[in-house]
Amino acid sequence: MATNQEARHLSVRNQTGTSRTYNEDWIALFDLDGVIAGTFNERFIRWLQDKLTTTENNVNNLMQEYAESKGYANWVSMGAFTVLFSRLLESGQSQRLLESGDRRVLEG
Repeated sequence: MATNQEARHLSVRNQTGTSRTYNEDWIALFDLDGVIAGTFNERFIRWLQDKLTTTENNVNNLMQEYAESKGYANWVSMGAFTVLFSRLLESGQSQRLLESGDRRVLEG
């Protein structure tokens, strides 16, 4: 049985097609979603802000809000999840990605 953190990591790996360290896989997720500059924490905060359409910049508050948006009580209890790659969808690349046979989850 995977821990919730392992389930989150596996979710990221499944959506990015990577199999690196926890942070490296998350960075690949940020890259795919167009959050390409900054430290891990800076990118994580911007990614959460984008997903939640908020200007909140307290990482703990953002993690809590994101978990709740996925139906969990908090970040620690959040296991597997899916991501809507907003940058791909905004640019129209999602249709090409789906037509290419890519099976990564594109819905949130």
